[in-house]
Amino acid sequence: MENIQESRATPKILTSDLNFGSAVNTYKYALAMLLVLSLIMGWRAFTATSQVIHAAPAAVPSVPLEAAGVSRHSTLSAEVFQSFVNQNSQRMYPRLSREIVQSAIKYSDKYDLSPILVLAVVEAESQFYPFAVSKKDAKGLMQINPAANLQLLVQEGIFKEAADVFDPERNIEAGCFLLRKFINESPDFNTALDKYLGGDSIPYKAEIHQVMGRILLLGITEELNKTSQHKIQPIVKVEASTAEHK
Repeated sequence: MENIQESRATPKILTSDLNFGSAVNTYKYALAMLLVLSLIMGWRAFTATSQVIHAAPAAVPSVPLEAAGVSRHSTLSAEVFQSFVNQNSQRMYPRLSREIVQSAIKYSDKYDLSPILVLAVVEAESQFYPFAVSKKDAKGLMQINPAANLQLLVQEGIFKEAADVFDPERNIEAGCFLLRKFINESPDFNTALDKYLGGDSIPYKAEIHQVMGRILLLGITEELNKTSQHKIQPIVKVEASTAEHK
């Protein structure tokens, strides 16, 4: 019986064996925890990526028409207008040229006009010279007559003082305001131009119509030259062509 009892007795475990087993268990536990953490972090990264992919696209901020160089009353770009101004002024520097074009686009939109018309009036009236003064004392780019219009323009907040007539932006806004006013008061476009231009309006009207055609021709030519290997000039010498056919 003694021998049997001794065989069933619990074997003696050494302290060194116990320490080794505990270390192994701790190592396995650490590996398991590391695996679990890796799975959790991987799942979070996956769900975050899915949310980004399926999220609605961010809204694109709208750009003002004048900043984009486009007018709702013309398909021509600001570059075409810029090119026209540079080609038709002998006293132009880049900053003034840009200001004239930007103001023409901005205020033609504000007063529901075409920038082609506005730039045509500027070219016919002052040849893009902001300090132009006529014999009848009309002044600036669009030849505003202070004696007839200063009080109204100050009342509308376009001018603050008489000297504003020589400020390019203020002058162009004043011209656009008056053009719209006369168009609203007139039965047709030519009558509106008569009111804007004054008594000797016939030669100026003809020039304005001609300049509008030149701007359109320049725009069409530049579009053609973008895709054609043969580059053409926008302005042709009609007189020379006519003489050849005689």
